[in-house]
Formats: sequence, structure tokens, C-alpha cells
Amino acid sequence: MLPEEASWIRRQLERIDPAAMYPMCNLGSSTLHYRTVMQPYIDEELFARARGFGRKVVHVDMKVGPGVDVAGDYSDTEVAARLRAMDFKSVMCCNMLEHVTDRQALADLVVSLVRPGGFLIVTVPREFPYHEDPIDTMFRPDISQVVELFKGTELVSARVVRASRFVQDMGGNWRPAFRLAVRVCVPFYHLQRWAGAVHYAWQLWRGYRVTCVILRRRLQAAA
Repeated sequence: MLPEEASWIRRQLERIDPAAMYPMCNLGSSTLHYRTVMQPYIDEELFARARGFGRKVVHVDMKVGPGVDVAGDYSDTEVAARLRAMDFKSVMCCNMLEHVTDRQALADLVVSLVRPGGFLIVTVPREFPYHEDPIDTMFRPDISQVVELFKGTELVSARVVRASRFVQDMGGNWRPAFRLAVRVCVPFYHLQRWAGAVHYAWQLWRGYRVTCVILRRRLQAAA
């Protein structure tokens, strides 16, 4: 998850009564170390607020480790049944759809995990490099493509969020950025490498984009 992505989700959640949002299922949560140390903004933006309200978040991942409340494969019928029995009011499914071969099955599961009237928080990269976890199908949807996957829901809010690539790629360190800028200014030295530097500089300037969607499960099937 990217910082700008987490911030957008937080702003949307602040508009919703916490009583209508929790208990929440965080599907594909990774571990506590990942959420608080490797990407601390995830916990700061998304889960610290829930703790402040005394609200419950159930973190679900295939990994076994501290901070994972339910460990298992969501496609396992027993795991899915266990999650459905928890009667969630919301499910967070962030950056998972590009890592599965059956997107519709995952989307259907997410919808089934929340009670009617419950909320779905879904994000998927729109412009982002290939990244395996353990696979990347290169699914890079727009808003309408994400909404279409989640049958029986209605759109609450959505945005394609732009995120800084400089922070992610260079850790906010200006030295490699300065070297890159100098390299772009000298096209007469190793032309092919210069072209590659120009392309990378363009990518850094353009940044990443993430499709972020908040949905609500309909109280009854549409006529």
C-alpha cells in the first residue's frame, strides 16, 4: 500500500459512522511488523483510529505471524466459512486483485463476508510496475472495472489516487535523484543509457496511480 492510498482511505472512513464500519475484516493484511514497521503509515492511517474507538479489526493473511488473527487461504471453504461467521460490517481488500488468477471468485467472497448494508474498501494498482506476490497478472483496472467485479454493491466513493514514486523508489533520498538529474543533462555520454535515464526520470515524475473504491453491499438485490 502507498501512503497516498492509505490517506485517501482514511478520509473516506472518517465520513462513515464507526458503528456502521466495525467489526472490519482486513483481507491480505500481512503481519504486524509489516503494518507498523515496514509501512507504518498503514497502521497510523487505517487502524489506529479503530483502536481509539475500541473497534475490532480482524487481520487475515496466508502468513502465520504476530498480528495475523486468522491465517489461511481465503479460497479454503473452511476459512471462508469461519470469516463469514464473524458477521463483518466492512471488508478491506487492498492490492490483492492483481495477484489472483480468479478475480471474480475473490470479489464474490469479499461481498459475501459483509452483511447487507456493509462496506467494501477495495484498491488495485492502475499504473504500477510488475510485482510478484507470488504472481502479478498485470490487472490494472479503472474505477468501472473494479465496480463491475463486485456484484450486488453500489458505489459510495472512488478515485484514481496519484502517488509519489520518488518516495517509494528512493526513500526520499535526494542524492540518487540529483545523480539522475545530472545524467539526464548529458545525452552525449552513452546514448542508450541516457535514454533509459530519461525514461526513468519521466516515470518518477509521473508517479504511481492506484484505483481506490468504496462500495456498499445492497440491502436487497436490485430488481
